Amino acid sequence: MAVTKVTTGGITDATIATVDIANDAVTGAKIADDAINSEHYTDGSIDTAHIADAQITTDKLVDNAVNSSKLASNSVTGTQIASNAVTAAKIAAGEITNTHIGTGAINGDRLTDETVTLAKLPHGTSSNDGKFLRANNGADPSYETVNARAGRNIIINGDCQVAQYRGNAGETTGVGYLTTDRWKLDYAGHDEDLTQEHRNNSSGAPFELGLTHSFQVKNGNQTSTGASDYARIVYTIESQHVRNSGWDYKDSNSYATLSFWVKSSVSKNFYGQLFCQDTPFRQRSFETGTLSANTWTKVEISIPGNSDINFDHNEGPGLIIYWYLYSPTSYTSGNGALNTWTGFNGTTRTPADTDSWWTADNATFDITGVQFEAGATATPFEMKSFHEVLHECKRYFQRSTDFSAGSNYTLQTSTYHSADGVHSFCKHNSYYDWSVKFEVEMRTNPTLTIYGSTNQGDIHIEQVGVGSSQVDWNNNTTEVKKKGFFFRHIEDSYGTSGSGNGFGILAYTVNAEF
Repeated sequence: MAVTKVTTGGITDATIATVDIANDAVTGAKIADDAINSEHYTDGSIDTAHIADAQITTDKLVDNAVNSSKLASNSVTGTQIASNAVTAAKIAAGEITNTHIGTGAINGDRLTDETVTLAKLPHGTSSNDGKFLRANNGADPSYETVNARAGRNIIINGDCQVAQYRGNAGETTGVGYLTTDRWKLDYAGHDEDLTQEHRNNSSGAPFELGLTHSFQVKNGNQTSTGASDYARIVYTIESQHVRNSGWDYKDSNSYATLSFWVKSSVSKNFYGQLFCQDTPFRQRSFETGTLSANTWTKVEISIPGNSDINFDHNEGPGLIIYWYLYSPTSYTSGNGALNTWTGFNGTTRTPADTDSWWTADNATFDITGVQFEAGATATPFEMKSFHEVLHECKRYFQRSTDFSAGSNYTLQTSTYHSADGVHSFCKHNSYYDWSVKFEVEMRTNPTLTIYGSTNQGDIHIEQVGVGSSQVDWNNNTTEVKKKGFFFRHIEDSYGTSGSGNGFGILAYTVNAEF
């Protein structure tokens, strides 16, 4: 009978050898729990395939067991690194390159003081020679030519600080140069006169930059708008001043810049016009953009040259700048192009304008900080002392009386010791002669206006031992030149006798404005 079953008791201890066990005969079910320990494994017998997922925990690793050779390439990602785990000590010298730094990752807080040297700044190209990096209001900086030379601003009294005509006497109505030197108000077709004023300001953006004065125009009550109604501020630059400003005005790649501060009580886009007075006449319009009511705004206008522009080397009108408070339909019916040099056409001076300022009773418009300079970019306003600007203004207007007297140009003291006027240098019988040298040579032979103690056109006569009198000017010989004037008065009734025992006194204004 064959043996079909051998029990444990039938097998002698240590009888079953490896050769007696068939391949794959010992399954997991044949191995008792906890029967296999470390001594049953041969070295290197446990590979990755024998380890279940997530079975090797931190507790299973001996200290310092995981070194660089145990880590697969790119196996340590950001999620494997604890916050703040990578300290300076862990980073080898010279290991961080441009590729390791994110775009925009280095801000000012990351730079130590004086870290950025000149060598670290972009060097540009040969086309950038002599230029500076300019901040662009949050955009990338750009290379710009900064023209900071003295005398770069060819606008005289652009900050409106000098007011010989009326001093601080307040506003006055009428067209012309009546308050602020070099600044003219022009208007027509009005129902009520406009006023102009030299303003002393105490706040606002220009004030914070040292621009404490402005030229202000205040509207009257215009009840209608006619086709030829207009109001504009006018500034005229001598032709030779533009010609010698440093602007290559015939080159379309060469620029001049007009900059100014403006404020309007009415929110509006105002138009302006540049007019080249020398032949061939050329014009170009510009705009301020829509101004917020009662808010100072700085405007910068870049002006390219043009091959047809011409400025003569003389004292005549060269470039006339108009700021239109209202440009009438007779000036705009041709729908003039904006920011384009064209031949002069009276119907295309500016684009079509709105009359919102013109029809607003007592609307105001202020301007200051006006600068015209060579270069494509506006530089800060060129500040000058009051005395410098006054000296420049006297090329166009002078008065013998102190301008603190406002529009009263007469002798302030109607006696022989008046210091407000000039004394005759010679008297013979009824002949009184004056010779006067101006403080500054004037732009051209000026218009002379004389004043006595109370009246325009009179002179004051002092006669020793007799008394004094204001008499009508009897013009016998008059010559007025750029540097001074000479004239003779022949008296027909008062102090006509004797020689050397009397003299005449007069006050005067001389005007060489455009």
